[in-house]
Amino acid sequence: MNNLSYSECIIVYALQWPETYAIEGLYNQVSPATQIEPCFSPESLIELLEAYTTAPVILGILPHESVILLSRLTHYLQQRRILFFGQKFNYADRVVPFYFLPMDIEFIEWTNNTPKKILPILSSFIIPEAVKPDIDKNHPTPLLPSNADELIYHVNIYIYQMLSNYGVGKQSRRVLLMLASSLSIRKIAKILDINIKTVSLYKLKGLYRLGMGTSSYDVYRGIFVNTLLQQYRPDDKCHQKMEFPSNQVKKENNKNLLLLIQALDQEIDIAEHFQ
Repeated sequence: MNNLSYSECIIVYALQWPETYAIEGLYNQVSPATQIEPCFSPESLIELLEAYTTAPVILGILPHESVILLSRLTHYLQQRRILFFGQKFNYADRVVPFYFLPMDIEFIEWTNNTPKKILPILSSFIIPEAVKPDIDKNHPTPLLPSNADELIYHVNIYIYQMLSNYGVGKQSRRVLLMLASSLSIRKIAKILDINIKTVSLYKLKGLYRLGMGTSSYDVYRGIFVNTLLQQYRPDDKCHQKMEFPSNQVKKENNKNLLLLIQALDQEIDIAEHFQ
């Protein structure tokens, strides 16, 4: 039995089971006496959250591909310390959790971090806090629609609203959102009536503000929540890996993102690209 007054244990869940064991192994180095409760499915995670109602939680998931799961966990994650542990977190990853949980949330990226750097952070996570997690009382109650597409729609609106808090200007915001919707730089230049080099400049400025890489992969995953990337669906009892989406499904998804951009920014006209 550990001596933590804040909780009886630490709950660990990761999408990839080796990561769950890795976190457990790191804690065995930090504090062998700390009780670690690993789990390997959303169902077992919820069972542990119900059993240990104040235990801190470490989640080895990427929030931008776990919106449906976070929606399901929202009720159980209130009033806890929460830490996301992963290879790398983009802008969407760092914003999405706050849509559901208006409190202090910690992130550890293990890319370019040695165990020597990670261990002190994990160690601080098990130190009892004198007060409960700081909750933002002015944060609006999140809408949690049962329909996945509607949920993602509202989360993306929140993501869009937070861009200005990171210092991303209007034109950079437009460029990044349209790039995330798979529009080419040439098409974006035409829509905004600017040259291609200027589009690239706005892209780089926006990504710099967000602390992100500049690859197409970073933009596709890091700006919007994408329905096609969701790793958890409650109706998939086997939680099997999703099939690679067809081109038609991709086009429909991009169209939905463009419709959202048009609704959020009516000063630009991208209707011709809905085809």
